Amino acid sequence: VPDAVCADLFTGCGALGLEALSRGAKRVYFCDLAKSSLALARRNAAHYGVSEEEAVFLLGPWERALERIPEPVDLVFLDPPYHEGILKRCLAALAESPLLAEDALILAEYSTDEGPGEAPRGLSLLKEKRYGSVGIRLYTAAGKDRNE
Repeated sequence: VPDAVCADLFTGCGALGLEALSRGAKRVYFCDLAKSSLALARRNAAHYGVSEEEAVFLLGPWERALERIPEPVDLVFLDPPYHEGILKRCLAALAESPLLAEDALILAEYSTDEGPGEAPRGLSLLKEKRYGSVGIRLYTAAGKDRNE
């Protein structure tokens, strides 16, 4: 999404956010609970010459990251640890959050034996693909009533 503001809430090595930047995203908020993961993402961003304006690194839990991102987000990447119920909680929080831009997209990866369940109110499922034991869903916040 050209000129998009993105949030990668479970950054790991930063691959999803770096890919977004390579495709024209304006800024990515790289968020992770693990200091080592965020350090790796920071090294990877530096390796590719990503500026501090383009890559913002936030250490801490995803819930805190939602409070710390200071601008509307157009695209959210979610790849949380499996089998802990985190994805369902994160999707519900995003659906209620004022953080999402009007036509925001959320890309979520999950274990097919766990599944994220139904889309929470405020989000609509656009597409779903399954690859063996992994599933990917694309949600939108388009049409969300911002006065709920």
